[in-house]
Amino acid sequence: MKFSIIIPVYNSEKYIKRCLDSIISQNCDDIEIIVINDGSTDSTMEILKEYKKNHLKIYSIENSGVSSARNYGLSLAKGDFIVFVDSDDFLADNFFDEIRKIDLQFGNIYVFNYQVLNNNIIKNKVSSNQIVEISKEDAIEYSIKSNSNPYKRTRFNTVWGKIYDKKLLNNVKFDGKITIGEDTLFFCEAALVSEKVIYVDKLMYYYFNNNNSLTHSYNEKMLINEIYWHKKLEKLFDKFNIKNKHKLIKYTKLKGLLNVIILYVLTNPIQSIQKKRMRIKELSTEQHYRGINIDAKILKEFNFKDKCILVLLKLKLYYFIVILYSFKKMNFKNKEKNP
Repeated sequence: MKFSIIIPVYNSEKYIKRCLDSIISQNCDDIEIIVINDGSTDSTMEILKEYKKNHLKIYSIENSGVSSARNYGLSLAKGDFIVFVDSDDFLADNFFDEIRKIDLQFGNIYVFNYQVLNNNIIKNKVSSNQIVEISKEDAIEYSIKSNSNPYKRTRFNTVWGKIYDKKLLNNVKFDGKITIGEDTLFFCEAALVSEKVIYVDKLMYYYFNNNNSLTHSYNEKMLINEIYWHKKLEKLFDKFNIKNKHKLIKYTKLKGLLNVIILYVLTNPIQSIQKKRMRIKELSTEQHYRGINIDAKILKEFNFKDKCILVLLKLKLYYFIVILYSFKKMNFKNKEKNP
């Protein structure tokens, strides 16, 4: 068996057909499709049963999160290479035809282009088919600091849009305690035990931009998640003696603080402006974030929006952070009403 396609599924009745059709319609017999139904409560399971004739391997588990579902899929996989696909995304219709043109080598990770799908509109981008070997250190930096990634058609901080040699993943697993950032941690660890990380300039994956996902919504456990995630990353860097680890740790701490401010404070639907201001002030003195110097050098690493928040944070203008976010959110809603 050459490829194992692992698809975690939870309440995906709207999109799972599109996802599965993109795989089974292709000319490739040397694959197994492993679908892990993570306790769906909608009609997902009924839809999956319709595909049994297409040799899908369907497993149901109690709802325990995408990390547990992926880990279970990995434990069942028999292929030489692993491909992760999210249930609301889909593969390019020439995925396996293009893969056959690549001399896949064991011990490597292959990273491909993706395209965001909005309102079912697809505009294919021209690819160069260029193949580039990337150092592990650079791949990890691109995963953690998306602004530094020169390969703008792809993302290194996801598990999808890639092919992994299965042997690399024998001791690499998703951490079920992490709800946001588990992909980044998984990719970093896999990259560190790989022989090579290889970028292939081919459009192979379509990503559905879901604004209702966890990465856009209020999360009451965000602070706990972020601190735990960061400590695991530090241990990983120490274990493999990563270059520039102090610089990366500083960046990830500030990025983590921004994530907490947005997803734990600013998106809170019930807190008043005053309470949000006070909570941001408290976070700035939280032991994990205390003493981080927000200087001009580190600010260059962030996009304009993040820079604004960090500068206001440095100046202790917490109230203006709340107002800035509220204004941005209001402006976004107006654009939705009047496109």
